[in-house]
Amino acid sequence: IDAYRSLLYLEGVEIAPGEQKPRPIALDTTHVYWVASSTPAEVRRVAIGGGQVETLTTSNSWPGFLAADGQNVYYGAAGDTAVYSVPKEGGDRVSLATGLGFPYGVAVDASVVCWSDWANNGVVACGPKVPGTVTELGTVKRSPYAVAIYGGSVYATSELGGEIWSAPTDGSAALSMLVDAEKKPQGIAADASGVYWANSGDGTLRHVLELEAVGGEV
Repeated sequence: IDAYRSLLYLEGVEIAPGEQKPRPIALDTTHVYWVASSTPAEVRRVAIGGGQVETLTTSNSWPGFLAADGQNVYYGAAGDTAVYSVPKEGGDRVSLATGLGFPYGVAVDASVVCWSDWANNGVVACGPKVPGTVTELGTVKRSPYAVAIYGGSVYATSELGGEIWSAPTDGSAALSMLVDAEKKPQGIAADASGVYWANSGDGTLRHVLELEAVGGEV
């Protein structure tokens, strides 16, 4: 995404020109999804090869990160203090969690959706992908930012605290610190080989190799 020139690229090819400061982004095998920072904000998509841009839903408050699975796109809307899902083809959005402070990071896997809450004491929480019981995993006092899910665990960055946190998505163990002393970590991802994040403070991409070992090799 080139937010300043309002363009969307994939592998160097412009696929959606003329967007309103596109910010967070998510992908699946067929489409690219993002938020256009218009008034109201719009959750939008375009085919990976380019084409007609479609609006899935609008929001009176700017959504944070996006996540997508086979059926839906998920996002947090700070002004609504809620986390929503909306069908990938567009339609009515569904409220999955309400009464939040400032929902921001969002991630999804086969069974749950997880999010971070900048306000509300920095809660990291997970819930089902339909309305149901939300499980609070713990708090990150210095504002959790992005989240990622892999292997039944959720991983969260704390930009202000310089930390990476993790917990089982089912709440069976407390949220705990994985790494500290990072320089403003923001975006995060995880796979079988480790956890990866981007530090905005020094422009580095970092990872921890041992998921089972807190403070593993960085």
